[in-house]
Amino acid sequence: MRKEVLSHIQYSGWKYFVVLLASILFWTTVFSALAHPKAHEKVSISCFVDELEIGLINERLNAEKESITAQKLKVISVENFPSGDPMLGVLLAMRKITSDILIVSENVLALNPSGSAQVDPKTFIPFSREKLEELLEGKVENLDFYYVEGYAVGIYLNKEDGTSGRFGDFYKGNERCVAFLSNESVNLGSLYDIGDPSNRAALDVLVYLLTK
Repeated sequence: MRKEVLSHIQYSGWKYFVVLLASILFWTTVFSALAHPKAHEKVSISCFVDELEIGLINERLNAEKESITAQKLKVISVENFPSGDPMLGVLLAMRKITSDILIVSENVLALNPSGSAQVDPKTFIPFSREKLEELLEGKVENLDFYYVEGYAVGIYLNKEDGTSGRFGDFYKGNERCVAFLSNESVNLGSLYDIGDPSNRAALDVLVYLLTK
């Protein structure tokens, strides 16, 4: 009997190994999927800005996320890259903003890009200024829009005189910075009519950065 069992293991053991490995991979995938926040459970912000205190902005947004928005978020994630990083041009060439909000230093925006560090703002998707103002419900006064050929495509986070809302707590540079909104975000309410209109956490984060 022992000899038969050993023989069986010797010639069929690989099958048990494959089953065990498949089981491990399956449950690893399941647990990873459960741990990774869904699109409506996080707000992501990509910044191409110099002199941004990335650690502080991440810490503050996550510490205050429950007071910033009523939407149940697991995390608010902010990534920062140098303002001249060529990846920005690649993303825009693909017409793909992979985060809910994209913040760009104005010095890399040019209607007629001549350098590798400059991008054409005409690649950004316009939105309805009236609809955005309606969604913000008067929470921000005197929104300063960034226009391209008469269309609103972004919002300035700081003014020409250098003053700003909470964004100024994290940004120590002199350039004006513009926030662009992804038309694929599910966290912008009904701005682009995507997903549940009650999911507006990205708008709430924008309000937080624009106000004191």
